[in-house]
Amino acid sequence: MRVIVAVLSGLMVGIAAAGTDQAFQAGKTLGAGSRQQAASQISAGSAAGKVPSYGASAPETNYFQGGRGELSGHGITKMQTCATATPDSDPIKRQECEAVNFLARNPNVRPQFDLSNNPMFDRAKNIRNNAENIFASLGVGGTGSSTQCVPRTITTPAQYSTDTCSSIREVGEQQCTMGRVINIDTDANFQCDKNINAYETLKCRKTYDVSCTGGGTGCSPSGIDTSSATISGFGRILLHRADGSYWFLSAGTIMPDGSWVNNSHFGGYFNNVFQSDIYFNITNKANIATFFLDQVLYDDNIAIWLNGRLVFHSAGGSDFFMCTVTEMGDWGPVSYSGVSNGSVCSTSFFEGGSNIYSYGGAELKHLLRDGSNHIRIKLVVGRNGDGIVRFKTLAYCPMNCSATLRDNCAALEARSR
Repeated sequence: MRVIVAVLSGLMVGIAAAGTDQAFQAGKTLGAGSRQQAASQISAGSAAGKVPSYGASAPETNYFQGGRGELSGHGITKMQTCATATPDSDPIKRQECEAVNFLARNPNVRPQFDLSNNPMFDRAKNIRNNAENIFASLGVGGTGSSTQCVPRTITTPAQYSTDTCSSIREVGEQQCTMGRVINIDTDANFQCDKNINAYETLKCRKTYDVSCTGGGTGCSPSGIDTSSATISGFGRILLHRADGSYWFLSAGTIMPDGSWVNNSHFGGYFNNVFQSDIYFNITNKANIATFFLDQVLYDDNIAIWLNGRLVFHSAGGSDFFMCTVTEMGDWGPVSYSGVSNGSVCSTSFFEGGSNIYSYGGAELKHLLRDGSNHIRIKLVVGRNGDGIVRFKTLAYCPMNCSATLRDNCAALEARSR
C-alpha cells in the first residue's frame, strides 16, 4: 500500500510540473505574438487621447525668451491670480494653482527650527575639538607624546553639494496719487498767490412737513365680495350696514334688505334637516380689522361652520343629521323620525322656537382666507323655521399722506451764485 501511494504521488508531481511548463510556454508565445501589435498602437495620436495635455505647449514658455526674459512680473501676476482663482474642476489643471499657492504661502506655514543650541551638534563639536582628551578618558592612547591621535592631511578633495531653496512671499501692488488739486473759478487770482476774497461757512436747513389724512377703521369692507357668491341650498348672503361704523355679513333665510321675518322661508310640516353651503370671496384679508360672530337666529335648531370649523351649535353637538328613534308602545315598538346632534338621537330637536342669540364677539378673523370662503348652515325644522347668521366686521381705512418742502436755504443759494 505504501509503494502504491508513493507511485501515485510521483505521478501527480510530474503531471503538475508538466502543466506548469505548458502554461509558461503558452504565455510566452502569446506575449511574443502580441508585443509587435501593442507597440504599433503606441503613437502621438493615441497618447493625446489618453494622457491629459499631451503635446500641449505651456504658454509660459514665451516668457523665457532665451534667457533674456523678465520673469518676476509674470510670477507675481500668477501668484495674485491663483490666490483668488476658483479651483478648476479638472484635477490635472487644478494642480498648477495648488503648486503656486503652496510655494507662495510656504514661508509662513512651514515649521522653523533653531539648531544653534542643539545638544547633539554641541557634543559633536566638543568631541571634534577635544579628540585627544576624549580618547584618553576612554582608555585609548594618551595625551602629549603618548597620544594615538595622529593628524593627517587629506589629499583627496572633499566632495560638496550645493542645495538651494527659495523663500517667496506674496507681493501686492498698491497705488496712491499725490499732488495738488487746483480749482479755477471766477474768484481765482491769476496774478499772484494772494487775493482779496474772503470765505465764510454758513449752514441752512431744508425740511419737509408731512400731513396725513384717513387711517383708522370704519371704512366699507370692500374686500368682502358677495356679488359673485354661490349658494347650494337655501337662503342668500348680503353685506349691509350695522350700528355705528360696523357692517353685517348676513347669511341664511334673510330678506333682500338683510332683515328677518319669522317663518318666511320654511312653513308647513317637515321634521327634517336642511343644509346650505354659501361661498363668497375675500380680497386682501389683511385689510379686515375684525370679523366676529355677533347674532344667530334659528327655529328650531342650528349648526354653523366657517371654512370647515364648527363655530356655533345650538344643541351642543358636532353635527345634525336624521336618525330613527324607536320606543316601546302599547302594541309594541314604535319608530319616529329624529335628529342626531352627533351623539344623541332624539325627536326633541324638532322643538326649538325662534331665538335671537347675541353671541357678542367670538372673533373669527383668523379663520378667513384670501380667495374663496365657505359658510355652511344646517337647520333643524319641525314644522316652521328659519336660520340666519350675522358676522360683524370692520375694515381699515386707507391713509393718504403728502409732504411740503420748507426751504430755508434759498437766500444763501442766491448769494453763492
